[in-house]
Amino acid sequence: MSAAVPRGVSAWARDPRPWSAQPPHAGVFVAVAALIAWAPVPLGSNRGWSAALLAAGCLGLGFWLCLRALWRGSDAAPWPPGAPWTLGLLIASAIYAGVQIVPLPAALVDALSPGAAHAWRTAGAEGLATLSLDRGATAAAAIRCAGLAALFAAVCASAGSWQRVRRLCAVVVAVGAVEALLGIGAELARARGWAVAGPVHGVGGARGTFVNPNHFAGFLEVALCLGAGLLLARGMPGAAAPHSRRELASRLVGFALTGRALLAGALALIAVAVLWSGSRGALLALGVALPLVFVFALPPRPATPLRARVPGLVAALAVLALVAGWAGTGALGEKLQRGGGPGDRVALARATLAMAADYPLTGAGAGAFAAVFPAYKGEALGHATYRHAHNDGLQRLAEGGLIGAALSAAALALALGTALRRARRRRSRTARALTGGALAACVSLLVHGLYDFNLQIPANASAFVLALALALVAASLPRPGERPDGREEQS
Repeated sequence: MSAAVPRGVSAWARDPRPWSAQPPHAGVFVAVAALIAWAPVPLGSNRGWSAALLAAGCLGLGFWLCLRALWRGSDAAPWPPGAPWTLGLLIASAIYAGVQIVPLPAALVDALSPGAAHAWRTAGAEGLATLSLDRGATAAAAIRCAGLAALFAAVCASAGSWQRVRRLCAVVVAVGAVEALLGIGAELARARGWAVAGPVHGVGGARGTFVNPNHFAGFLEVALCLGAGLLLARGMPGAAAPHSRRELASRLVGFALTGRALLAGALALIAVAVLWSGSRGALLALGVALPLVFVFALPPRPATPLRARVPGLVAALAVLALVAGWAGTGALGEKLQRGGGPGDRVALARATLAMAADYPLTGAGAGAFAAVFPAYKGEALGHATYRHAHNDGLQRLAEGGLIGAALSAAALALALGTALRRARRRRSRTARALTGGALAACVSLLVHGLYDFNLQIPANASAFVLALALALVAASLPRPGERPDGREEQS
């Protein structure tokens, strides 16, 4: 006969060292939060010294994790499902960028990339032929890619509890709120003539500490999506409308005395800053991504019908509309009034595809777009200088070829697919809401990347990798009384 299981004790065999019981790497977790908070400050880390400093910090975290793994051996805590393979693909992308700057025999370069071989022959440097046409930029890109892989590993290894997941989301929201205050304050100062125009000539809008308002809006997208997930994880909107003024006043007072009121205020401030940035791409991206948070936050079989939650959702949207109407749309309203189509982006995409066609398999080299693209710029683009393709996917294809694009696409598909598949089986509101917020943050930057180059900005790329790792962690963390596969334990 099998031994009886005492009441209240799970019959499901647990790992004696569950990865969510006592999350390790407290120092690594603090360092990750500090790096994420620091990254936007020096112009979005979009300068050589600031990008190098951010990459060095991330690589330092990766080196520390490797030392701890070698020291502790098998005692290291396991990772969430899907994270090891995703990390492997990210590391492979960094190694591939390094291979692009390795001198190869001319015959091998000619076989792999005839366009690169022809360029080196034209330059009279056949003996030093590499797959990359800009070795310095490719070396810097390889280091940045390795730093992002190390950051992904640090988040997966250290954010092993709900408290830490919430704290990382709160850090991003807090930084986004500060950026929003700086951006709105600078715009008000410029409107009164107290400050000069921003660093990008002819580009208006709130920008915070970033160079470009579109990249400022890109970081705020991540903060807004993670904050929405954090807010919904603390409680869904009211299931029914209040029956009296007294009940309404009681609800409002109760809400104002909780941390949700501060979080909701920060999100409203961030939403206004996105409008004042004037970024149409950010508005489109948030329109696609934010509904995902609400979809995920709803349990698969809610205790109350969906129509009972409509009043609360409508009230939240009405508050956002009132805030936007009171604060105005800033530079976005001016752009929408002027109109104008994406003609230059279409011409830029065609020229980028022509560049990718000349280096189909291995690309022109990671980070080499600025050096190679002038040869493909036609009359439609005028005399403007383009350092990026204004489309993250096309730039990755042109710089990395089919190999590099396949590695990046596989890493994204694996991580997002794993998080989505596991989140759909969860019945925990916290797990669904936080996973939905992280997935929405990734989707937002990917959608915005069809129109801009946020993933080429180190601060935004770091925020994207953070959201990607948080999606895997939040989709796998068990709640009390729940197995890691999302099913309820037997009692």
